Amino acid sequence: RLGEWWRRIGDLTGKVVKIPSSYTIAPKLSSDISLKKLIIEDGATLTIPENGKLTVEKINIVGNGSLNATAGTVVFSGDNSKYSAENPDLSTFGTIEVVSGTFNLNYPLTLTQLNIASGAIFSTSNELVISSIENSGDFSTTADLHIKKSLKNNGTFQAEKVYLEPSENEVTIIGQSGDSEIAEKTKISELYCINQAGKNLVINNAISVEKIALSGIENASDKRLTVKYDEDKYTAGFIYLENNYDEAKYLSLADSLVTIKNATITVYESDTQNI
Repeated sequence: RLGEWWRRIGDLTGKVVKIPSSYTIAPKLSSDISLKKLIIEDGATLTIPENGKLTVEKINIVGNGSLNATAGTVVFSGDNSKYSAENPDLSTFGTIEVVSGTFNLNYPLTLTQLNIASGAIFSTSNELVISSIENSGDFSTTADLHIKKSLKNNGTFQAEKVYLEPSENEVTIIGQSGDSEIAEKTKISELYCINQAGKNLVINNAISVEKIALSGIENASDKRLTVKYDEDKYTAGFIYLENNYDEAKYLSLADSLVTIKNATITVYESDTQNI
């Protein structure tokens, strides 16, 4: 049995809920719920199923407790929302949404989707591996950020090191439309998309980068990295680059060419000599 608290789930909105380890069957969300705080005790597990949603201000996972949210969504809401876990490797997440207040992530995390709403603040100094980010608030990280599919920024985005590692055919960054001042809203200190054979790097609108590294693996049509913007949806792609980059290799530059501002990227063993 799931326990009496689960049968009364409609009464728990805005409450503090504790999941003990005494249940022989681990509880599983059967409907969306909004809590003040969720406490998962040592050895206990809560599962959020596909399309399920848990909205919460604070999560505290004790000892070997775990949250299985790979297929669902966890929404952090509150002035100072918090996630704490003594063994964070035991828990898994699919989608995290930060809809208000400040959320500081204290652990490395792998996600399918991260959404940050307008007015919300997300910060971390831990490594993130994420398929897609959609930011309308304030995002900052001082650790390695690995993006597998896309970054769309409509707010303020600041990252030290971003590694673009497409899990499928392409990886996309969408900044905001405008000049160098607008490009600063999507600011990346170091941007890497290297050894990506037959992949597409798509840059739409304007972004700011201090240092960049781009490469395929061979000078052959199916081994190059293609750099372009999406001309079906956007009018241009701009990288405002602070430092020249002289070591780009094995690139294919599409007709919808990304424009480099303020500096130069010189490429070798590719279908052009510079961008």
